[in-house]
Amino acid sequence: QFLPGVPVFSSKDLVNWKQIGHCITRPSQIDMQGVECSLGIFAPTIRYYQGKFYMITTNVTKGNFFLSADDPAGEWSEPIFIDIDGIDPSFFFEDGRVYVQWASSDEIGPGIGQVEIDLETGELLSEKTIITRGSGGRDVEGPHTYKIGEYYYLLTAEGGTREGHMVTIRRGTSLWGPFEECPTNPILTNRDQSQQLLQNVGHPDLIEDDNGNWWMVALAVRPTHFKHHLGRETILMPVTWNEEGWPVVSKGYAEIEIVAELPLSIEQEKRTVEKDDFDGENLGFQWNMLREFISDQYCLTERAGFLTLKASEDSLDGLGAVSFIGRRQQDLACEIISKMEFSPTKDLEEAGLTIFGDNKHHIDLFLTSRDGGNKLVLRKKVADLTCEKLIDAANNTTVYLKIVADKLEYEFEYSFDDINYHTIGQTFTKHVATEVIDAPFTGVYIGMYATSNGRPTEAKAYFDYFSYENKE
Repeated sequence: QFLPGVPVFSSKDLVNWKQIGHCITRPSQIDMQGVECSLGIFAPTIRYYQGKFYMITTNVTKGNFFLSADDPAGEWSEPIFIDIDGIDPSFFFEDGRVYVQWASSDEIGPGIGQVEIDLETGELLSEKTIITRGSGGRDVEGPHTYKIGEYYYLLTAEGGTREGHMVTIRRGTSLWGPFEECPTNPILTNRDQSQQLLQNVGHPDLIEDDNGNWWMVALAVRPTHFKHHLGRETILMPVTWNEEGWPVVSKGYAEIEIVAELPLSIEQEKRTVEKDDFDGENLGFQWNMLREFISDQYCLTERAGFLTLKASEDSLDGLGAVSFIGRRQQDLACEIISKMEFSPTKDLEEAGLTIFGDNKHHIDLFLTSRDGGNKLVLRKKVADLTCEKLIDAANNTTVYLKIVADKLEYEFEYSFDDINYHTIGQTFTKHVATEVIDAPFTGVYIGMYATSNGRPTEAKAYFDYFSYENKE
């Protein structure tokens, strides 16, 4: 439900990645008005074919579609929709023909479906056919097809996207099957590796590097006490091929650190402080909005060097386009500081920082007006429970807001002079964990917001900077 959508990253060594843009950057490409959290874009796949890049994905409430671009860092095309029901579509190109595999909920039944399409129009050129029902695990999904040697290999995820997640593979001499199952399936899973820091490992893809070495990317999470709040993260694993022609993924399970020969002998760069002073004319690639491109609700030029957020009537509790600009929390231990200027005149006007799990689970540190004076408020909303702690802000309209995170807790601090910081409260990270909230597919966002909670308003909040520091 976050926009711009489908971030695109580039790397020369498979370890250090730089974001170069997004595929979905304008309203004509997407409609997610009113969608519930985690019911927008699912599982994009990127492929390169005959001089163009193609990204295919699912907008859960609208259907499956693809975009194309000559330059992945540039503008991507308008969407072309495909008449298939399900999720996780992927392209396979061969001899000038184009095929789509997907996790079907179509009339052909559950399993991995396949169909030939016209790449110019999205028109179906063959009957939709189930090519595998999987290896016996639940929820066979995330298909990718490769032609390697004499075989077509079909890689899938099974077992559900949580603790039972796993990677399975099969092969055949025809793209349409039949396929023989790999005798060592699943070839990657952490379902029986409870001691590993990585869990829920699955949804894979394969790539061969310039040195002839093979790699698998997959999704994983880093739980604490059986709960995770950063969402699914991308991991990289080395792959070899055994004498029978089957891929072998490391030890068969994912470890947090592994020794492998990378394409280039470059160490992984450690992220430190990322500070946005809002001096540019456009938002950085790290920023996202909720459900709509709220171009009429934020501005970087109204006041030079500030992000201006116009308070929306929509709030963080609803499914509208609240005035929210946020970024992913990428690290279990981090520190966030932002300087905000805000002059509330009505009791329901508020602006500040939020730790956003979904519209029913978020923790907010904000400035507002109550009982004729400015108050600084820490609000914890967890399902149908809400509690608040208030601090008298006197006549202050400028406040420094700080969030200090570790794997178990968030601590909230404030200052009126950027020298003396005071703690207003703490809360547990598990309150916004995936296992608790109603949004199972995204991790926590930390962002700036402004709302009037349903009342017409002209209130605006001005954010001078936003600093994010990795403390891991």
